[in-house]
Amino acid sequence: MILPFFYCGLKTAVNDRTLFFTDMFMAVLFPLTLQILIWRNIFSADGQMLNGMHEGEVISYYAFALIISRLNNGYDLIRTMGEHVLNGTLDTHLTKPNNYLYQRFQVFLGESSIYAVPLLLAVVARELYTSDLTAIKPEILLHTSIFLTAIVLAQLTCFALSLCIALLVFWTIDYYMLLSFDICCTALLGGTLLPLAFWPDWMQPLLRFNPYRFIISAPAEIFAINNIVVLQEMIIGASCYLALFFVISTFLWKYGKNRYHSAGG
Repeated sequence: MILPFFYCGLKTAVNDRTLFFTDMFMAVLFPLTLQILIWRNIFSADGQMLNGMHEGEVISYYAFALIISRLNNGYDLIRTMGEHVLNGTLDTHLTKPNNYLYQRFQVFLGESSIYAVPLLLAVVARELYTSDLTAIKPEILLHTSIFLTAIVLAQLTCFALSLCIALLVFWTIDYYMLLSFDICCTALLGGTLLPLAFWPDWMQPLLRFNPYRFIISAPAEIFAINNIVVLQEMIIGASCYLALFFVISTFLWKYGKNRYHSAGG
């Protein structure tokens, strides 16, 4: 098997269907329903715009942001690596033929891939609803390229950032604070609380150029309002962060393993 750990991650996610449907209901459908009720009251008149966004665009943004937040989620990566290090079982995984970090990457993609299905359905539904049916066929290649570019960059950035956070477990006594940090940053900086346009001007630079935006908010904006400018920002920003996280994770992995073995792991 070419990607055994990817297959294991995917099979785990598929077999645990209860978790998937519960996750989609509690983390996507329920908060999306609340957002729809809130924003329908805020947009009191038809055609009204707030901060350059119509009601339909805001609701579409939240739908995509909530689904993407489940697709690009480094929680399990941080938790698993934390358990391996703190429980002293890391050496067992290091003896396997595949590089340990490559194992984690495959599992991450496998467990995340099941959430790409509702995202794809949401993108197709929006295209059918907002586009002229006669124009869909000529534009399908462009839209497919945009979709794949945004998703691949977001997934890679999510893994790289989560890996850097997970590797900090070598210098902590409990990985739960790393999980809490990631959850808080995802909610605040990732754009699941408010779209970027609704934040104060003095917070715009932080929210526009932080890595969590390229994981959730940027692809949500691209899918919701077809913002090509955001796609350009994402390609440049995510690429720069990937290079930065590669250097950081290489350093943390090298010195973290030395610290782990010297402590008797």
